[in-house]
Amino acid sequence: MKVYECCMLILVVFLHVVYGETWAVVVSTSRYWFNYRHAANALSIYSLLRELNVPDSNIILMNSVNIACDSRNSIQGAIYNSHLSHHDLCSNGLETDYEGDDVNLQNFLNVLTGRHEPSLPKHKRLLSTNESQILVFMSGHGGDEFLKFHDTEELTAMMVRDTFQEMHVKQRYKEILFIVDTCQASTLGNYIDESTPNVIFVGSSLQGENSYGYGMHQELGVSLVDRFSYGIFEYFRKQL
Repeated sequence: MKVYECCMLILVVFLHVVYGETWAVVVSTSRYWFNYRHAANALSIYSLLRELNVPDSNIILMNSVNIACDSRNSIQGAIYNSHLSHHDLCSNGLETDYEGDDVNLQNFLNVLTGRHEPSLPKHKRLLSTNESQILVFMSGHGGDEFLKFHDTEELTAMMVRDTFQEMHVKQRYKEILFIVDTCQASTLGNYIDESTPNVIFVGSSLQGENSYGYGMHQELGVSLVDRFSYGIFEYFRKQL
């Protein structure tokens, strides 16, 4: 069985264990037009969650760049993850909770741990409990034990472990499925251990490996998506 097929079997089980207690934090950490594929990776997962009838109120979408409205986007208002498909990832609307500079390391950690200012709107909060299944999906530029936010900050593997530990102590989850699509993605889970129980981690690449783009669009001049995220998207949609 292919890696992405295993991943999706896990995800299908995960999302249907306790319907109504499913939450998701979907993150694209890169800005700029040439990182189109990272936004499309995140929006592919967001689109799948919507098709699974996970309500937007239970999805925290953190998207660094508004690709659909970029002046270089000759297909204004639309985002695609395949030059062979006419599936617009924006067709059902997007409810973005964090965008631009608000997609930063501290806000990401605050979302997971619940460390918010009292005035923060409800839709920007992960209101999970010890009965919640949580999907955390991240895409961007990474390396050995780190994932970049805007090329200025880094989420490290140790931070991941410490954050999930805090979530466990605060009883903010029952199970977590953590999926990362970036270069050397698997290293971001190096310190997930018995101190972070019931956390399932899936990475798109091993140490020393890259995460490759898929589907160059000649008109737009960019890769539309990464192979791993596109594999998830295509496999899952065939099961719906």
